[in-house]
Formats: sequence, C-alpha cells, structure tokens
Amino acid sequence: MNTVAIVIGTRPEAIKLLPMVATIQAQFSHEFTPLVISTGQHQAVLDDVFQLFNIRPNITLTVDRSSTRLSSLQSQLVQALEVVFESERPNVVMVQGDTMSTLCGAMAAFYQRIPVAHVEAGLRSGSLMAPFPEEANRRMVTQLATWHFTPTQAATLALTNEGVIHGVHQVGNTVIDALLQVQTIGASGHPWTTQHSPKRPMMLVTIHRRENWGDGLRNVMSAVKTLVEDHHQLDVVWLTHPNPDITKLVEQTMASIPNVSVYPPANYAQLVELMGLSAIILTDSGGIQEEAPSLNKPVLVARDVTERMEGVNAGCAVLVGTATDAIVQQVARLLNSPDAYQQMTRVKNPYGDGKACERILARLYDGLMSSAY
Repeated sequence: MNTVAIVIGTRPEAIKLLPMVATIQAQFSHEFTPLVISTGQHQAVLDDVFQLFNIRPNITLTVDRSSTRLSSLQSQLVQALEVVFESERPNVVMVQGDTMSTLCGAMAAFYQRIPVAHVEAGLRSGSLMAPFPEEANRRMVTQLATWHFTPTQAATLALTNEGVIHGVHQVGNTVIDALLQVQTIGASGHPWTTQHSPKRPMMLVTIHRRENWGDGLRNVMSAVKTLVEDHHQLDVVWLTHPNPDITKLVEQTMASIPNVSVYPPANYAQLVELMGLSAIILTDSGGIQEEAPSLNKPVLVARDVTERMEGVNAGCAVLVGTATDAIVQQVARLLNSPDAYQQMTRVKNPYGDGKACERILARLYDGLMSSAY
C-alpha cells in the first residue's frame, strides 16, 4: 500500500485535489492510502469544500498570517510540511497548480527525498511576473517534480520545450472531475437565486489576482457600471475576494448600483450554481476558465495574458484584459449578437472529460511500482 500525501492550501487546490481523494476511495483503495494535509492558510473557505466532498483532512497545520510577506508564509510552510513528511514518510507527495503551498510542498518533499507528483503541470503564461508569483512557483515546482501530470497538449508541449520529457503524462484537468461530481449533488441555494429572473441575462464577475489589484480592478468596476447603465435588462452578480481591502473597495463602489448584487465568496457548490445560471462570465480565475465551457458559458478573461490559451484558441473564451472600453465592447457584443454568443457556447471543453483523476492514479501507481523514480 502506497501513502500519497496530498497538500491542500487554497480553495482551488481543494476543488482540484479532493476529487482525487474521492477517486482513491472509490477505485484505488487497494493501491493508495491518502494522507490529506491542509496547510491552514484559508481554513474557513477550505472547510466548505471539505464538507462538500465529505472528506476531512488528516492533518491541519497552523500558520501565522500576521505578516503579508510571501517569504514569511513560505518559511513556515516548508518547515511545517517537512516535519510532517519526516514523521509520516509518504511514498509520494502530490501538489497541484502554482500556489505557495504547492511550491512549499514540493520543496519539503525534495528535502526529505520523497518524489513529487505535480498535478496541472506545464502551464505557462510566458511572463515571469504575470501571474505573480504563480508563474515562478510552477516553474520551480517543475524542477522538483518526478511526475508531471499535464492537463492539455499545450502544457505538455511547454514542458517539452523546456527539456522536460520523462514522467510527463497528459491526463486532462481534475477541475472537470470536480465539476461533474458536484453537479450530481444538486442545487446549493445561493441567496441571489431567489431574485433570479430567466428573462434577464446575468453576468457573473470574479476578480482576485494580485496583478489586477489597483487600476485593473477599478477599470473592471467602471466597465460593469457602464454596462448596467447601457443594458437595463442585465443583472450582475459580483463575488468578492477574501481579502478585506478588496472586498471593501468593491462593496463601496458597486453595492449601490442598480442591478448589481455584491456577495462574499461563494462556496464551490454555489459557484457552480451561479455559473449555470449566468449568461456571461467575466473573470480572472483560472479554474472558471476551465469549468465554464462544460456549462456552455462564454468567458471573458480579465487578464492581459493567460496560461490557459486552449479556451481562447477554441473560441469559448476571449482574452479581454482590464481596459474598461474593451470589456464593455465584448459584453455588448455577446448581449446584442445571438450568432456571436452561440459561437462561444458550442465548443467542446478543451480542458478535460472528467476522468483525469483515474488517469493520474493509474500512471502514478505504475510509476511507483517500477524503478523509474
């Protein structure tokens, strides 16, 4: 029996890795024992996801968030995770994506000479500073990982271009596994649904990336204000960020604007529900870029660059940036042109089919049983 330590620090990581735990329990219980480690960074929002998947972490770390320095968080996480790995001696450490907990999990595993499995490997924006610090994080994790589980052909090619060939497996994105699992649970009852009118299109807005704090966020708010003034039939649901300063700015600016509803971060089931009810999604979220095509929702990506160009190339997403005029123009195009709208909603999801977890676990077991690592 192989113990796989699964490091989870943020809600996106939980959404993309807890289906892995569920798949182990359902299909690979004779091959793997999961050791779920919550880093304790965002425990309140993590608890909702753990409850949704009916999974409890085996270990929850405690971190001091009084400092906003990334170096403070990094030093705490690396040390705490290495202590766990030294004690538990898992056969493999699994990390996902590009967060600080991802990097720290990989570093701590490396220090204990434990092989690393990197889920959602190979994403590249081409700019080291965008997204910051995620682009640097994932590049460093690549150097530490034994297995690189890429979601798409573009991610696989990115690793090939960097000379990373061994241990690369293209499997799809586990977020589609999560989406399909959550859809079987049913409606979640977000408060906005009580005022939803099928006759009024709704635009869902989520903005959270550090690169958009400041002028980018203000430009998006200006665009939303213009859109609801120009399109009286349009409703906007804005989900804020856990950062209190960002939330305060959005609430002060947007809450009094007619047809704009501002809410705190939704749990994942509620987010899936709101995405399903939306007509258009304006976001800088990577996960939503991947999920929305499965729900046939057009995505306007509020970033200048994205490491998820598959959706843009397939036609189900538009890289719109944060310029006010560009956002207004693209939303108006979708609202006013049924043909343009349908072109973005009749696209097969390029990010996966819901079987990524099965593929990852099968290949990981084969790798552990061989002498390749």
